[in-house]
Parts: sequence; structure tokens; C-alpha cells
Amino acid sequence: MNSEIAVPPDSIRALHRVSIDTLLKDLRALAATAKKSAVSFDIYRTQNVPEQVSSDSFRLRQALFDIVGRVLNFTDQGEVSITVDMTTQGLLSFTVASTSPTCVDMWGESISRRLVGFLGGELKTVISRAREGSILQLTIDPNLSAS
Repeated sequence: MNSEIAVPPDSIRALHRVSIDTLLKDLRALAATAKKSAVSFDIYRTQNVPEQVSSDSFRLRQALFDIVGRVLNFTDQGEVSITVDMTTQGLLSFTVASTSPTCVDMWGESISRRLVGFLGGELKTVISRAREGSILQLTIDPNLSAS
């Protein structure tokens, strides 16, 4: 993924109603461009996820595209899946899992972490083990307000 994309200044927060369906459709299109026939790609959305959230659409899309793009890049075979859910703390959660035997480590991805921080959330590696796969989780505040 392109890590050279400019991040809008900290003082500007372009809040919009972000359609979850549109966002997931765009992530499916990203996966299709990976053109990896040995990799299946699925998205699961639980019923408790709202139709729209209030967020910075630029930063949310950039963070998700960076994370999913990196996971797809590391996955040569197996499955990549995204599960969208609400946490018990009321945060919107995107869990990206790969069954690839290659580790996907996002700890060094400061741009993605910074973007997620602007969204009132966090990016964490849930599990990343050689020969077992990786699970990354991005959480955001679904009701972000300008500060």
C-alpha cells in the first residue's frame, strides 16, 4: 500500500456519515484487485452494526485499505476475512484475519496507527504466529465528534 498518502492536518477533522455497506463494497473491490486465485476473501457483518457511523471517512478508508492491503499482500494462499462488529464498549470493530502461514505484523505501521488514533480507536495485533495466521483488529468510535 502507498504510505506516502498525505494525512490531513491534525486540526482538521472532516466528519461525515459513513455508509458501512459502501465501505465494505470498496474493500471487496480492493481484494478483487489483488487477483490471488489461491486466496478466498470474505466479509462478515453482524446485525448490531449500524448502517452509518459518524467518522472521518478519509482516515477510516485509508487505515482500512492500508491494513487489508498489507494482509492481502502477505497472504499467498488460504483465506482473508473481515468481521465487522460492535464491541461491548460500543466501539466499531474491524477484525482482519488471515490463515496465511506468513506472519503479518502491523506494529511498525505508524501511519495506520496514527490514522486510527484520529478516529478515537486503536489498531492491535491480536495474534500473529508463523504457520498459524494473523488476526488484526481496528476499533473506532462510531460517533466521532469534532474536537
